[in-house]
Amino acid sequence: MNILIIEDDLLWQLKLQMTVEQLLIGAKISIADSHETAKTHLVRQLPDLIIADIILNESTVFELFTTPFKKIPIVFVTEFPEDELYTRAEALPNATFVAKPFHKLTLKAAISIVSRRAGVTLLDEGRFLPVLDKYRRHLNLPLFKVLWIESDGNYSIVNTTGQKYIIKKSLTTMSSYLDEYFVQVQKSFIINSKFIHQVDMGANTIDLYGHDIPIGRRFRKDFLDFWRENGHKNAF
Repeated sequence: MNILIIEDDLLWQLKLQMTVEQLLIGAKISIADSHETAKTHLVRQLPDLIIADIILNESTVFELFTTPFKKIPIVFVTEFPEDELYTRAEALPNATFVAKPFHKLTLKAAISIVSRRAGVTLLDEGRFLPVLDKYRRHLNLPLFKVLWIESDGNYSIVNTTGQKYIIKKSLTTMSSYLDEYFVQVQKSFIINSKFIHQVDMGANTIDLYGHDIPIGRRFRKDFLDFWRENGHKNAF
């Protein structure tokens, strides 16, 4: 998932980045501090979500969001909660308005609103994977914490950023619990595409949160189609 933060105040850049990292685990965050850099980011790759200060270097950012950018989910933030700015923000189809300062849960609610309007899933707290911890206790592991799932005979190994869970279920059975961000890239691997850092089709590998995951020859075309359909046409 690619997130673009448009903000010219350094402290707010850091605060927004930290908050987004907590809410959207594994998101790739880009920061633009001017209209020019924002345009560059928008043209280079359409983000899945934009969080934008309305006033950037003493002028508004609304002019950035013309077709095809105006349909991207946008959370506008501002320390100037004026009626005119609110009206212009809400005029965009998938946008909402938050006044600074705000709590993390306020931003979470705003992201939820714009994602529902856009018909996309950005917050995945409601989806879980049934696993067992090291004490054999049943847990519901949120999908947004799963990096990849690896087959090992009749078992599946669920990998997160901090630990592994071994489940006596086949990879096919485990796939029934997953959402649209997961894709099978090899006979023994299903990955969470949100954590992809880089794809090397020459070496047939995916850098997934610092781990090299192989791309199987039989799955290569399907993965390429999946990756391009999700906005990464110039990834290779």
